[in-house]
Formats: sequence, structure tokens, C-alpha cells
Amino acid sequence: MYFADIPQAELDDAGPSLKKVLQFKKKFERDRIGLHGSFETPRDLVSKVSDMLHEVLLEDVLDRVTQSPPTGAPAIQPTDEGTALDEASDHTPDEAQEQVIQVLDGVKAVLTGRDIKARALDRDRLEFFSAAVGIDRALVGTHLINRLYRRVARLELVQGERVSWARTMLADIGLHQDPSERVIPGWALLAESWDDVSSELLEYAAEEGPVGQGAMLQILRSGLYPASLWEEVDDEHAGIIDDQWARILNANPDNDDAVRYLLKGAQGHGMPSERLRELVERLSSVSGLHGERATLLKEIAEALNGNLELFAERLLYSLPATEMWSDLELNIEHLGDKSINRLASRGKDSSIRVAAITKGLLEGSLDDATLKTLLFEGNPKLSELIIDNARGNRNKARHLLSLVQKPPSGKVVSARVEAELRAISMSAQEIKSLVSERDWDSRPWEALTYSRPDEMLHDARALLTNDRVLRQRLANVLSPNLVSFVLRERKQGAAALIVRVSGQKATDQALVLEWFRSLARDGFIPDDAWRVILNLAEVAVNAIPDHFFEPYSDVLGFGTAASLLETAIGPLVAPVLARSERAWEREPADVWLIRRPERTVQELKNALHDESPSVRVAACSELTKRLESTDLKALLSSYISGKNAYWYNVVVLLDEYLFLPKVPSNLITG
Repeated sequence: MYFADIPQAELDDAGPSLKKVLQFKKKFERDRIGLHGSFETPRDLVSKVSDMLHEVLLEDVLDRVTQSPPTGAPAIQPTDEGTALDEASDHTPDEAQEQVIQVLDGVKAVLTGRDIKARALDRDRLEFFSAAVGIDRALVGTHLINRLYRRVARLELVQGERVSWARTMLADIGLHQDPSERVIPGWALLAESWDDVSSELLEYAAEEGPVGQGAMLQILRSGLYPASLWEEVDDEHAGIIDDQWARILNANPDNDDAVRYLLKGAQGHGMPSERLRELVERLSSVSGLHGERATLLKEIAEALNGNLELFAERLLYSLPATEMWSDLELNIEHLGDKSINRLASRGKDSSIRVAAITKGLLEGSLDDATLKTLLFEGNPKLSELIIDNARGNRNKARHLLSLVQKPPSGKVVSARVEAELRAISMSAQEIKSLVSERDWDSRPWEALTYSRPDEMLHDARALLTNDRVLRQRLANVLSPNLVSFVLRERKQGAAALIVRVSGQKATDQALVLEWFRSLARDGFIPDDAWRVILNLAEVAVNAIPDHFFEPYSDVLGFGTAASLLETAIGPLVAPVLARSERAWEREPADVWLIRRPERTVQELKNALHDESPSVRVAACSELTKRLESTDLKALLSSYISGKNAYWYNVVVLLDEYLFLPKVPSNLITG
């Protein structure tokens, strides 16, 4: 509030209106209602208002445009430390400081009315600067960051802004481990200011929340392992190293990346197992270490000492634990039967699971519950392991057959598994007797195709050529629905036999292809049918015509082909899947097609604007393999400055590929 300086003569002869003003002024001053001052002339008033707005209200403006903390976030109190922007300086401003000064001058011009249209006000830089100096250390908005990045070639940041940008970028990495979901670029601006990349990232990695998680994930991916953290030190310096590790390990105890970093760094530096065990054991006892962290480190130390059981329990539910198992080069050969059965039944990692199954089969330690789980799971690779182990051992095969004949509630073993087990556990004559007794049961018939394949080939061809005779026989004993079901199973067994025994013959290939067409015409393509058609493509590369699958894209079960893109039929099903209206079918095919070597550079550049994040990531990946850095920089510049809409994840990927700081000589990569 500003009050005019009134001459004493006017005060002595004050009228009713002036008396009211004077009374208000007295009350304002006595009760300290607000800030107040005085002025002599109108020009004096303008000057004082301008100074006040610049010095007092500017801070309030900056606070208002700073992002608010999440609801429920703890209040952050001001400290005496200030910020990186508080240091007084009497030297000439550098380019970054000059840019900030221009922004603040623009604010002053707007607030004082000298620039009514706000031409001088850089709103994006003002909002960013306010976030950088804010007490709450708020992350910067996605759109704001990307608008600023569009002027990366001429943008200079002061230290506080660099910190704010770095924290926002690292939080994005921590929150979105899938690169297709990341939206915050920044290495082009940060690279030159980070002299020691590992030290910078490790400092951020000690922060709780997504910023710390992102920093740890980035340093782990980059393979940056400063030797000082792993080198052998005396007792005097061990405490310093331990404190640094404790900060890193404690930052985000629900995330195991920090422990993986500890193990991979030791592996990268060639640390002997005994020394690693001593380091891990020592760190597990550091005062103040989070309880879960200490427990995990103790289990790792025990594993390195040969006691694997406790740590092996984590393999049942934790993918990071399986990665640590691999980092430590631990071997399941030393696990007991109980652990082997548990890993075989429900191990999180497929390779460890297969190793447990193989060990259990060789030693005969897999119990019936585990074997039953594996046989009824429907995984062809796992059931084949069990069947192969029983070949040549009729008693073992008979035991397995007895297990599949007692299915758990709601479970049905595949016809192929039961047929193969019959073939290796029964004589051909026994199987033939079953066929004659149970003509309606397709499984004994399919068992004969494994036991006597050459003998059954004629029957298989005849069945696929014309099923009328069998259909009539079955109609005498079964309902129409069951007739159709038995015919489908038997024809599938017939097609599988023809592919196994005579897949190279053109006439037999035609029979199998017509069988597949008939399934599609009936409205459903089962997974086992895809297995047969895939085997045909592997046996005879050119057996399936180029456009064979096109009429069947809308048939139920065709989506299974999306899991077969990396197989022999990938080139045949990908173009069909790419036209699907269902994203879960279309996107994997689009990604597969964009990675093909025949794609041109221009096609890849066009794909950077595709609506699918996965396609854009794939196109980026291919372009970084084909183009030189100078061309990629030009591509990035034109991408963000063009008139077309663009996608933030493309900018992130190109920015990281081009500008992520190189590893200094005192570091190693894993």
C-alpha cells in the first residue's frame, strides 16, 4: 500500500475524506496489516511500484508456476544452504546466466506494463527456472521439457536448471524401464557438464524414489564400475567405502538393482569369489543397513560359501534373483531334491527351470507332483524333456502314463503327450488291441503313429483324403459333437505323422495344407495345428505358398501366429498379422517387419512417426545401426523442428544414443 506524502498545510486543514484516509493509514501502520510506503509524485509512485514488483512479487510469481508436490507429500523446509543459484558473483554473466537474466527482465517488463503483449516473456524458460530454484525440488513437466529440448542447440542452463533436468530425466528412467515408454530426453544438455559420469549417477542413485532408481538403472545399463568401490582397502578406508555402499543400497530397498550393481561390478573387475564373499558379508553388517538388504546380502554370502538353499528360494518369485544367480555363476547341481522340485515346478526363469528339470530327471529326484505339473502344463518343450528321459525305460514310461491318466481337476493332457507315452510304454500289439477295442478313442490310434510310423502312413493319408468311412463308424457310437471332436484329434495326429515321415513329398504337403484349410474353414485353429504347420515349414522350406494364410486372419486362433514370427513361418504370417484390427496381433508383426533388412532408410524414418511405440523403438534401433552419428544428429534436429507431429520416445532414444557420455578411462564396462 502506497500513501502520498501530503504537505503539512493540507494535513492541518484536512477535510472529511482526507481524515478518513489518514485514519486508515494510522490503523494500517499500527496493526501492521501489510507492506506500505510513501510517494511524492506520480513518477515516483511508478518507480517504487516497479522496484517492489521486481524484488518482492517476482518470487511469488516463480512459486506459483512451480509444480506443486503430490498430495500428501512431506513439506520440505528451507535450509541455510540455499541453492546452486544463490552464490553471489561480481563477474560477467556467462551465456546461461545471461539467458536467465533476459527471462527475468521479461517478467519485469510485463509486470510493470512496459510490454503489454508479453513479447519479452519466455514462459517456458520462466517455468523451468522457477522449478529449478524451488524448495520442493519438483520434477519438470514432460511437455515443458520437450518444448525446451527443441531449442537444444542454443539453450544454455545454469547449474540449478541442469540438476532439475537431470532429476526429471532419471525419474523418467526409473518409472519407465521399457524404453518405448520414456519421454524425457536430456543427454545433449547434460553430457558436457558431467566430467565424471559415474560419480554423478552414483550421487543421484543414493536418492530415494524414481530419481534414485533411474540413476541406478542407468549406471547398471551403462556398465560404469569405478574401481574404488571394489578395490581392496585397509580397515581405515573400508568404513568410507562401506558408508558409500550403504547409501546406495538403502536408497530404494524394494528394488534390487543396487545389489546387482555390486555383484556385476565385482564380476567386471575379476574379483575372486572369496574376496566378494568377504565384501558382501562385511556390507551386510554395516550399521543402519535396511533389514531386507542385510538379509539378501547374507544369503548371497552364504551362497558364495556353498550354502545355496536360502538364496535359491528367491528364484521361485524374483527375476532379479535369477539375474544375480547368473552374475554369481552359481550352479543348481549343489541344490537338494526339495529345491530342485520347487524350481522345476515353478521357477521364475525358464533356463534355470529347464536346468532343474534336467538334473531331477537324470537323478530320478523329481516327485510325482512335479512330473504331473510339467506334463499337464501344456509346454511342449518341457513335456518333451520328460518323454525323452523315459525312452528305452518302459517302466518309467508306464509310470508317467499312469500319471497322465489321473488328471487334476480341470486339466487335460495333450493328445500328443499321451500318444508318445503309450508308444514307449506299450508294445505295438498292445496298442493295436486298444485301437480295435476303442475305435472312438483317437489317442491309441495316434500312439501307433509313433510306434509304427511307416505302417500308419497309408491310413493317415487315407484319413486326410476322405474321412467318410470313419465318420460313419463313429456316428454309430457317438453323438455328432463327439464325432467331430474325435475326427479333429485323429486328423491332427495323421497330419503330424505325414510331416514327420513324408513331409518332403509334394502330394503329402498338399494333404497337410488342405487339412489346415479345413480347420480354418470350420472356424478354429488350435495351437497343436500351428505346431504341425511349423514342422512342415521346417522340413520343407518352400512347402507353404506365399499367400497361404491371408484368408484366415479373422479365424479364431490365428493370433497364435504372433508368437511364431521368429520361426520359419514368420515371413508368411507377418504381413497378414500386420493388417489385423487387434493391436496385440498387429504390433508384434509391425515390429518384425520394420526390422527386416529389406526396409529402406526412408521407410525407417517414416516409421518414427508410427502410432505404435514399439514400432518407433524398433525403427530407432535399426537407424542407429545404419546411419553415422552426423546423419543421426541431422535426423534428430529435423524430427523435433519439423511441422509434423513427433513422439517423445523417439527423441529420448536418439538423444541417449548420440549424447550419453562415454565411459571414462578409469571405469570398465560389463
